[in-house]
Amino acid sequence: MKQIKPEWISYIKAYTKEHFGEERSHLLAGDFQYNVMIYFDDGSFCSFKNAFYILNENRTKAAVFSEHCGYHYFSAVGTVFELLKVTDITSGKEYI
Repeated sequence: MKQIKPEWISYIKAYTKEHFGEERSHLLAGDFQYNVMIYFDDGSFCSFKNAFYILNENRTKAAVFSEHCGYHYFSAVGTVFELLKVTDITSGKEYI
């Protein structure tokens, strides 16, 4: 089981309460509804499928929680985070 760093537990509780209506200190497979793109100030970038991110209250640190690639922690200073959810306009079906 993947471990969430202790300093991010309160953020996970708030995220799950806001998005899923229940406060949890752990994540479930259905929690990973997006793709995340990260652009760094040196021009490099990375992406995660089946993931989401959370910024800390100062917006200086970010945590990316990925269903299959683990949990990753970044400086948010000089970094752009993009949350993507792809939807077929005709059918309304969402794709990750």
